[in-house]
Amino acid sequence: MKTYKTIFDQVVAFDNLMLAHQHASKGKKHRDEVLVFEQRKAEYCIILQHRLVKQTYKVGAYRIFWIRRPVLRMAMALHYPDRVVQWGIYQVVFPIFDKGFISDSYACRKGRGAHAAPVSYTHLRAHETTLHL
Repeated sequence: MKTYKTIFDQVVAFDNLMLAHQHASKGKKHRDEVLVFEQRKAEYCIILQHRLVKQTYKVGAYRIFWIRRPVLRMAMALHYPDRVVQWGIYQVVFPIFDKGFISDSYACRKGRGAHAAPVSYTHLRAHETTLHL
């Protein structure tokens, strides 16, 4: 098994946190906490970096809300700075794990997902061979 020694340094790198902010803000640029973060993004990324390095960073409480479509259910979301940190970790760690996934793994992978799995299954069924003993 390979050992990765620089993962934490990569996660807390300023450029990684800035890119994480870009990813975390997709589809949410109109929200108040994203607008506030955007106005001083470099400063907030430095604050996050400092807290991570000093090990004083703490994940905030989840925001709980209700969704009514298609059925009533409770949803929970992280506050925006926590989403930035989450994306920062994901950007560094996912490529490492992705290499180890089997080719028929579809969930949360670029170019794959809920729509690619049935297509692959249909293709496999079309080329299925039966082994007779």
